[in-house]
Amino acid sequence: DNIMTGVVTATNSGTANLQITNNRALLVGAISSGGAVTLVAKNGAGISLGNGNTNITGAGGVTLTGAAAHTLAGNVIVTATDNDIVVNQGINAAIAGTQSLTFAAGSGDIDLQGDIGGTRIDNFVVSSADNVNLNDVVADSIAVTAGSIDLIGDTYTATVGDATFT
Repeated sequence: DNIMTGVVTATNSGTANLQITNNRALLVGAISSGGAVTLVAKNGAGISLGNGNTNITGAGGVTLTGAAAHTLAGNVIVTATDNDIVVNQGINAAIAGTQSLTFAAGSGDIDLQGDIGGTRIDNFVVSSADNVNLNDVVADSIAVTAGSIDLIGDTYTATVGDATFT
């Protein structure tokens, strides 16, 4: 069984915090918070991100934590307004080459602690960040724009389009 959330909106500056503590997958729809967004899946599960085209927006930052790799169930845009984005596991497409993933942190940092595209994603984009820590990426196209980019993996493969780091 899965647990699914539709649209979650927190209009104040508090944290939108969703936690799953059993072995169910957390299926996340759109989430918007005037504060931080923290999503946690425990006990062997990752987070299934997306329900169609999904925006996850945390004005106070975004943290995705799971015990296993996260999966894109749709196209996902993760935005933290001049704050940090941290993802503790890799992120894979549900079906190779069909789901896109975009991060925007403005002047915040992006720390991607796992590989992106263990199952190849479509377009991987970092549109803004002060600093990006990036493990391996396999996608149809890769576009990363940041003040500094730390390539801490070994493989950065764009299978269809270009791989650009600026």
